[in-house]
Amino acid sequence: MEKNKLLLIGVLLIALVSVTAALFYVSTILNRVASSNPNHGGNGYEVLNGKVPLKDIKIIAIEEPITTNLLSEDEKKQHIVRVTASIGINSESKQAKKTIQQVEEQNIAIRDIIIEILKTKTFEEMARPDAHQGLKEEILKELQENFQTNVICDVYLGEFFVQ
Repeated sequence: MEKNKLLLIGVLLIALVSVTAALFYVSTILNRVASSNPNHGGNGYEVLNGKVPLKDIKIIAIEEPITTNLLSEDEKKQHIVRVTASIGINSESKQAKKTIQQVEEQNIAIRDIIIEILKTKTFEEMARPDAHQGLKEEILKELQENFQTNVICDVYLGEFFVQ
C-alpha cells in the first residue's frame, strides 16, 4: 500500500513537471512570434489597422507654434499657416527610449521638416476639408524617413490656422 502511494506521488510529480515545462515552452514561443510580427505591439496584442493604442503612445510636443507662409501662385495674395504639433512614439517598442531621446534632441530639425512641408502647400490645398489629415500623414512619413524608424507612429496637430 505504501509502495503504491509513493509510486502515485512520483507519477504525479513527473506529470506536473512535464505540464509546467510544456506551458513554459509554449508561452516562450508565443512571445517570440508576437514580438517579431510587425503588426503586433511588443505586448503581444494585435495593433488594429496599424494604429498603436493611445495608452502605448508617448507624446512629445514641439515647443512653439509653427507659423510660415504658404506657397503663393499670386504674388498679391500672401497666405500663412500656423500649427502646433506633437509627435507620437510607440512606447512599447524596443527602440522607444532611443527614439524619444532623439526626438527631444532634434526638436529644431523636426520644426524645420514641418516648415519645409508647409511651405510647399497652397492656400487652396490647406483650405480643403481633408487637409489636416493629409498634412499629418505627410509629416509622419517624412519623420519616419528622416529618423529611419516606424517607432514614430503619429503626428498630432493642435492649433491649425490658415489665413
